[in-house]
Amino acid sequence: MVQQGLKQTVKKVHINIYEIDIFMLTILYKRITVMTNQHWKHVSHLLQLGIVNSNRPEGNTLKKEAWPCLILVFMGITDWLTTVIGTVYFGAIEANPLFANLAQTNLIVFSAVKLSVTLLVGFLFYRGFQIEKTPRINPQMDRLFLQGGYFLSLGALTVVVTNNFLAVAGVL
Repeated sequence: MVQQGLKQTVKKVHINIYEIDIFMLTILYKRITVMTNQHWKHVSHLLQLGIVNSNRPEGNTLKKEAWPCLILVFMGITDWLTTVIGTVYFGAIEANPLFANLAQTNLIVFSAVKLSVTLLVGFLFYRGFQIEKTPRINPQMDRLFLQGGYFLSLGALTVVVTNNFLAVAGVL
């Protein structure tokens, strides 16, 4: 009698665990569906901006013009990050006179402005590289100015980021 009651209890526990598993799988499926829908919204937004190209056989990949701009944005974000770490933890001072006072008084506004300018410059170079492909009167001169400006900006950012790393490492 006790053994039969124990078997029924074990069956009920197995049924309840099975129901919980189904319930959890249903929630997981719904969450994955929502995440997938959000992912495709972001991908479609990137397609509209022209940053992602879906016409290649391997699927959605970044366009060739986006890579140099992403490198520039990465360097700008690294500059911002090393500046914030240096000013907050090591008492460093921003060397750029336009941002020096802002970096010492309001770090949130400094971050917002610095990151916005970084993204804007990256986007402008991206658009410049796209426009470079259109037919114009003097494409060699345009290409020279665009590539010269890009490499000048990249070189300056490389010097600034290297200086920031050395300043922070020297303080350690």
